[in-house]
Amino acid sequence: METLISYLDVLYDLHNTINSARYKGVVGELIINISNKLIKLTNRNKYITIEDVFIPSSYGTTQIDHIIISEYGMFVIETKNISGWIFGSPDKKLWTQKLNKNCAYKFYNPLWQNYKHTKALADLTGVNHDLIKSVVVFVGKTKFKTSMPDNVLKLDQYISYIINQQITVFTKEEKKRIHQIILDNKLDNNWETARQHVKHLKQHHKTSSN
Repeated sequence: METLISYLDVLYDLHNTINSARYKGVVGELIINISNKLIKLTNRNKYITIEDVFIPSSYGTTQIDHIIISEYGMFVIETKNISGWIFGSPDKKLWTQKLNKNCAYKFYNPLWQNYKHTKALADLTGVNHDLIKSVVVFVGKTKFKTSMPDNVLKLDQYISYIINQQITVFTKEEKKRIHQIILDNKLDNNWETARQHVKHLKQHHKTSSN
C-alpha cells in the first residue's frame, strides 16, 4: 500500500504540472485507478472495480469512467480533470470553471452527466436506481466556490468517502451477479466502439436540442 501511495503522490504532482489537456486526462485516470486499488486493499473481499467501460444505453452506448461494486452499493465515478475555482449547483445545466478574473469556462453539469450513466446501469442490471450512487471527483487544484453536495468531491476526499459508506444493501451473491451482468454486456473497448459512441452522442444531443 505504501508503494501505491508513493505512486499516487508522484502522479498528482505530475498532473499539476502538465499543460496538455489530453495527457492531463490520462494522468487523472491513472490517479483514480490507483485510488481504486487502495480502496480494494482496505478489504479485498468488499470491493470490485471496473475501469473505463462501454455499456448499452437507451440512446446507443454510454462510457463510464469507473464503477465500484460493493455490498454497500454500486458507485459510479465520473472524473473531472479541471483546475481552478468551480461554481455549480445540482439543478443547473452548466457549471463554471474560473482560472482567473478574466478566464472562465462553462462545462456540462457532471451530476447530470453521471445520472445518464447510473440510469444505464440500472436498466442493464435491474438494480434499483437508488442503490446506484453517483460520485463526481475533481482531479487537480480545484476549489469549490459554491456549496456542493456530499457526492461531489476533490481527490483527497475520494477514498475516505467510498470506504465510509457502510450500510449493506447487497448480498455477496448479488454483488457477484451485478458484476457478471456488466462483464457479459460490456462492449469491446476499441476504436470502433469509441467511434460509434461519439456518433450516438451527437445524434442524442441533436435530438435533445430540437
